Amino acid sequence: MTPLHSELLEKKSFGVLDYIILTIALSSSTLIGVFYGFLSKRKQNNAEEYLLGSSQMKVLPVSMSLIVTFVSGITMLGVPAEMYAFGTQFFMAFICVGLTGVFLYKVLLPLFCELQMPSTFTYLERRFGSSSRVMASIVYTVFVIITTPIHIYVPALAFNQVSGISIHVIAPVICGVCIFYTLFGGMRAICWVDTIQFTTIIVATVTISILGLRLTGGFSGVFEAASRGDRLQFFTMDPDPLIRQSFWSVVIGITFLFSYTIGLNQTTIQRCLAVPDIRAARRCAILSTVGIIIQFCICAFIGLIAYALYENCDPSSIGIVKKVDQIIPYFVMDVGSVIPGLPGLFIAAIFSSAMSTMAGCLNSLAATVYEDLAKKCFPNASEKKSSNIMKIIVLIVGIIEVGLVFIVEKVNAILYIYHTVSGITTGPLLGLFLLGMFIPKANNKGAVAGAICAFSILGAMLIGSQIFGTPAAPLPFKTDGCDASLLLNVTEPIVNHMDSTANSVPWFFRISTWYNTPIGILLVFLVGIPVSIFTGGCELENQRLLVPWMRSEEYRLARRNQKMMKELSVITEKSEPLLTEKPA
Repeated sequence: MTPLHSELLEKKSFGVLDYIILTIALSSSTLIGVFYGFLSKRKQNNAEEYLLGSSQMKVLPVSMSLIVTFVSGITMLGVPAEMYAFGTQFFMAFICVGLTGVFLYKVLLPLFCELQMPSTFTYLERRFGSSSRVMASIVYTVFVIITTPIHIYVPALAFNQVSGISIHVIAPVICGVCIFYTLFGGMRAICWVDTIQFTTIIVATVTISILGLRLTGGFSGVFEAASRGDRLQFFTMDPDPLIRQSFWSVVIGITFLFSYTIGLNQTTIQRCLAVPDIRAARRCAILSTVGIIIQFCICAFIGLIAYALYENCDPSSIGIVKKVDQIIPYFVMDVGSVIPGLPGLFIAAIFSSAMSTMAGCLNSLAATVYEDLAKKCFPNASEKKSSNIMKIIVLIVGIIEVGLVFIVEKVNAILYIYHTVSGITTGPLLGLFLLGMFIPKANNKGAVAGAICAFSILGAMLIGSQIFGTPAAPLPFKTDGCDASLLLNVTEPIVNHMDSTANSVPWFFRISTWYNTPIGILLVFLVGIPVSIFTGGCELENQRLLVPWMRSEEYRLARRNQKMMKELSVITEKSEPLLTEKPA
């Protein structure tokens, strides 16, 4: 390949049309919030309408909303950067999304649609007690407040790279738009904004992929370049839990991680309860799972296309981009500049996914904080007052998120911190729910003890990995295809991942971060079950709190008889007119 000259790798920036498209995308979100907040006949003046859209939402917008919520800005920038720097082992996470969809379809939806709980943590109170619910609610609230600013900061950093506008200006504007339509529009505004944003994301990512394929020789050219660069690593079957990433750590660890962040997440359950019945909820689960897998694969493939394009002249190695995590915005500006406005559309797609994630978090936090905490302070609040309280919660949390974005700016290894904190919180939380669903004898003391033990040990693992960890070396990059003038500033690329492979580091702190969630679940069970047994166990009266196949035979027989009696009464009602009809 001939050397790439400096003018081909010059710093790219936004044009006027890019700014216009980005402005239109943000304005459309604002206008939808105005419509549902002030002009729609369905006013957001009661809790059920604000949180669940009165359970009359359509399947398609709810499914689109779920897809965009979980295809975050971190996914659109982090997944391609992972493929570019570390290869395709993480791509096997698409299997995890499919398994999570099955878990949602077969286990979670039958349970929560039957119970009809607006807050998932209400389940913990009914199953164990108020202390479990309050503990889980506080942990979830803190987790969301800490991680949501990352979803805003990452795309803001990308926009700063292509526009030069300060993050201190970008972040408040994006957060402000998101807070506005969430505050006034409620669930209906969120779902319809997400539907528009989903269209933006699909159009932008597919178009960028097609343009990239044209420049890299099509699918064969991309895979040949990835093979030469040793990026095709789908089946690293080494079972060693201490290596950074393997087939087993991805499939096992991320399946459990996604089972909470995508499956049992307050946002997911709340969306699925916004449709009329379990059939509609299951259709939402199927459509959203397929959509997330498709978008995940597109994002992963964009990373391989970028590597094929810069195979012999890595922009991060020659200092054109500061971090490998910033390679995709540069790639988009480079490839998309042939179509005026396309870079603006792609950045708008990244912001759309970030705003969708933030809106989902704000709305779910409003449900969690109100149902689990604030409702105890206002037990006799009217429907309108309840709605206003939740709007105040959204506003306060939104303002806090804006402030935390500026703190996130000072933190190194952002993506690593995000995934590690996710593992620490999702493991114990998912363990609590699974303990309640599958172990009839588990009680409140066992659940609390198991969760506290899991939080403590996983927290120690996080602190130790931060103290002993070092940046993980990416796969080799090349610069032999660059123009000689570009090689004057060659530097080692900085990658936001941590590795702790040195033999001097205790093995306890070298376990792959993907195992955090299953370790947390295991600890909850290992501690929770014995403590429950030694403290008297549990005689569960409400068998509906267990998954169907864990319910007692007597309960299932009673339910079967109840269903038969109901069907018989319907048949009797239909036949009564015939019995009372006089003969001719």
